[in-house]
Amino acid sequence: MNVKFRGAWAGLILAVGVGALVAACGDDDGDSNQFVPPATGGSGGEGTGGKAGAAGSTGGSGGAATGVCLLNNCNANEECKGCGDSRTTCDTVKHTCIACNGTTLKCPDGQICSDFGTCISSDKTCPTDSNGVPTISCTMDSDCVACDAAHRVCDTVKGKCVGCTPSNVTQCLQSDYCADNKCTPKCPASCTVDNDCMQCGGTGDSANAAHACFNHKCSKCSPTFKCPMDKQCVNGTCVPPCGLPGPESGTCLTKEDCAYCGVADSKPGADGGLATGTWDCKFPSSGGDRGTCKPSAAGCEDLGKGVIVLPEPYNQYTQLCSNDANCTDVGIQYNVGKQIRDWLGSSELDLGFAKVTISDASVTYGMNKCASINIINDKSCGICVPCKEDQDCKPIGIDPLFSDLFKGEALAQVAAAVLIDMLYGDIAEHNLNFFCQPVAAGYGACIPCANPFTACATGGSTGSGNCDHDVCTAGTALDPKCGDCAKAVCTNDAFCCSDEWDSVCVSEVEQYCAGGCGGTTNKCEHDPCTAGKALDKLCSDCVAAVCTTDAFCCNTTSGDWDSYCVDAAKAEPKCATACAGGCAHPECEMGGPLKSDCSPCATAVCTADDYCCTTDWDDLCIEEAKKHTECKCN
Repeated sequence: MNVKFRGAWAGLILAVGVGALVAACGDDDGDSNQFVPPATGGSGGEGTGGKAGAAGSTGGSGGAATGVCLLNNCNANEECKGCGDSRTTCDTVKHTCIACNGTTLKCPDGQICSDFGTCISSDKTCPTDSNGVPTISCTMDSDCVACDAAHRVCDTVKGKCVGCTPSNVTQCLQSDYCADNKCTPKCPASCTVDNDCMQCGGTGDSANAAHACFNHKCSKCSPTFKCPMDKQCVNGTCVPPCGLPGPESGTCLTKEDCAYCGVADSKPGADGGLATGTWDCKFPSSGGDRGTCKPSAAGCEDLGKGVIVLPEPYNQYTQLCSNDANCTDVGIQYNVGKQIRDWLGSSELDLGFAKVTISDASVTYGMNKCASINIINDKSCGICVPCKEDQDCKPIGIDPLFSDLFKGEALAQVAAAVLIDMLYGDIAEHNLNFFCQPVAAGYGACIPCANPFTACATGGSTGSGNCDHDVCTAGTALDPKCGDCAKAVCTNDAFCCSDEWDSVCVSEVEQYCAGGCGGTTNKCEHDPCTAGKALDKLCSDCVAAVCTTDAFCCNTTSGDWDSYCVDAAKAEPKCATACAGGCAHPECEMGGPLKSDCSPCATAVCTADDYCCTTDWDDLCIEEAKKHTECKCN
């Protein structure tokens, strides 16, 4: 291989039961048992809650709590009423519950106000090293009382002031667990391996568990965390396929292949298995051994009326259309309250000292895309659907819905704060996030992400603006404009074009690009007028055009580029050059890897940089082409 420097052109958190959040927490010396309400965590056991209140961190004041304690995530005094040690005032700048501030809030005689808002004995200090790590030794939590929140728990085995221990998570958020003496998010903002997510959404086989790392997001499945045999991994969620398994939906060999089209695994069937739809595998009138999944409808008026084309809740409304403009004002009522009740497994939110009812809270969710559905004899019907791609699925903001979620509840404000603390911790944006799950060829339904409280991996990225290395080399975040491969990876994993192009991004080249790294994969290995393996849409505009009408040709898991694909290519104007023995796409335009013998230009470029004929014909290949008279790019 010709080696060249190409950089010159530069759980669900809800899995813990609500009742499990009710806890008791003693003082640091174990001398008392002070009740701490559910918003303040748990008994200190790992993963049972988060913000177990700091009521016991300085000795505790005893007595029953009469409110919640969002110790390190408060926004109002009401959210500190359940905290011990008189820490009943919220510092709305630092979002911590404090007992003193050195000015308006004074400590009792004989005590001083620490830098962190706690009243402590004047002989208590917490010297630190240059990294802010306490240098004192401890035998109990009270030895650490003068330290910051990240070092206020005593690990009695190590004799060090730390953030938490497996038996003491009093300083952690509800959305944290204790790992290596640090309060660590159960569902991290980004991940690199499945093990990073083993606490997300609960442990074991919890229905909300998101223990896989898919494209840097905690999810339900990944290449190393497989789905059950009857499902495939789509955007980190296990879903039944519409048609043959693979990246392209809607192709089939038998009617059974179409069983889940239009339903998206919305409900179990009567036999306890997955619900099935009313679609059939219909074959071309010209013959052939493969077909397309189509609804069993005699006419457009049958769609949505006994013929399922969308899963719940999008089946509430069926609107025929001829273009997107006809769908502008179309939408369904999406009940966020029901979703939250389902995720919690309860119709009530337990505050420890009171319970509040979670009511319905509905918003209009758009179905603003017009999808064409072919039924019989090449007759097509337009129907308004939620999405065709992930970017069509908009998040729903939770904050404006609290008045409906806790309608008529005197403790609505406190309940809202507790719910936010449970679901989001200290994340600033409080959204329910969705992705477009394919339910038929060409369209899908907006389904909650595997961990709906953070954005899905997909959705694209504005890009870093950098093209200082190729996609097979880890380095700085790339930009979608660098090449079709970089764009494909970042469409599926925004992290790679916003944060870093790490080893995970490099591994995704094999999955999302026409060519892999190291020459092991080439999904453009033959021209479109020759039968062979299924080609990738990224190979060229010609291939994309053929696969728009016949997805089987680009189903690199279950399909082939057979004689029907070849015939379609010969009839497609965009394939004229490729079918005449030329290159799959112009050498002066980005696209999939070219065959080195398709033109003198390709030969010259790939001799200088074989990456262009094995992985991706990117912007650097075009710059290389400009150097060669054979290419005529200038």
